Amino acid sequence: MRRESQPSPLAIFISYRRSGAAGTAGRLYDTLANRFGDDHVFMDVDSIEPGEDFTEVLARTLRRSRAMVVVIGPTWLDVRDSEGNRRLDDPDDFVRMEVEHALSAGLKVLPVLVEGATMPTADQLPGPMRKLAARQAIEISPTRYSYDAGRLVAALAPKPSGHPSRRMLAAAGTVVLVGGAGVAWAVQGRDREPDPDGTGTATTADPTDEVTPELLRLRVNFQNAAAQTPEGYLADFGEPFGPRTGPDQGEGQVYGWVHEGTHDPLDLVAMGRDRDTPGQEDQRLDTLMHMEGADPQTGELARGAWEIEVPDGRYVVTVVVGDAAPTSIHTINVEGVPVIRGFDGLSENYEESSAQVEVTDGVLTVDSVGGTNTKINYLHVVEVPS
Repeated sequence: MRRESQPSPLAIFISYRRSGAAGTAGRLYDTLANRFGDDHVFMDVDSIEPGEDFTEVLARTLRRSRAMVVVIGPTWLDVRDSEGNRRLDDPDDFVRMEVEHALSAGLKVLPVLVEGATMPTADQLPGPMRKLAARQAIEISPTRYSYDAGRLVAALAPKPSGHPSRRMLAAAGTVVLVGGAGVAWAVQGRDREPDPDGTGTATTADPTDEVTPELLRLRVNFQNAAAQTPEGYLADFGEPFGPRTGPDQGEGQVYGWVHEGTHDPLDLVAMGRDRDTPGQEDQRLDTLMHMEGADPQTGELARGAWEIEVPDGRYVVTVVVGDAAPTSIHTINVEGVPVIRGFDGLSENYEESSAQVEVTDGVLTVDSVGGTNTKINYLHVVEVPS
């Protein structure tokens, strides 16, 4: 879902040939502009105003750029001019000038291979461009665009400066009071306590809106890699369980997907969605992860569970499931405690519920045992003080 442009310290220049792969370049522009903001991504067709000097704008933009995406299609290397000469051999060829400037200026240069193109070798490139052949390329396939574009976004994103889970996050009408052996909070004037006897009774309150700094608190949004991550949330786009290093994934976090009932990593990257539902203004509800999908290793249907490393202790976990179309029987269990049971989405599109659980093995586990095609939107986790 397109959101308002977010400031970014990274200016990204997209270099491409109009005579080849322009459509894919345009799609990449939309993806990168959605993630980094329109003002921080340059593509000549969309970025040069009528009447502006093309050459001057290119030179000015290259000077302020910090990274270049070189879109390479099947004909990129051998496009010819009207006299039959290869354009890359012309020092005044715009693509050549763009790439040479980026390489000489020390910009981060990422070759992106589209439409089945292969990476040129050094001896196929004119002298000043030969350094391009040594750059690691990213292949963009139309059959796995979200995953491949997500890798590009991750490669271009600046390292997050802080840990999203360490922020003080507040929501109107919700106050969290921390004290004694449990967590109590008031929601719209009604006091609730989350399962003081540890039975896992679900509630509808969200205890992560404001807590004392000493308590662990996490907010995780489930989405595809190219989607805009809601502010204050960690992004999960289906990667196998392991250390997370991508944009909006915090620092030092270890989380991801495993085969249900095991700790064996599972790749569900292809199962993330950003629906772009008309009228849906809450990005958290417009994005989701199918908790079951085809295993890329075997091609067989695999049921996934989501895990995150946390210290042993008690936590209140709030989970939201659903989709604009009711095609599922959503069921969520956290550490074996039922939180959402058999929600079909027929009367309401989304269901939110919370439960208190105990972690004893250093890993919080969320599964969909008992459900069919469960789609998880987001979750909140807050530590209960001992």
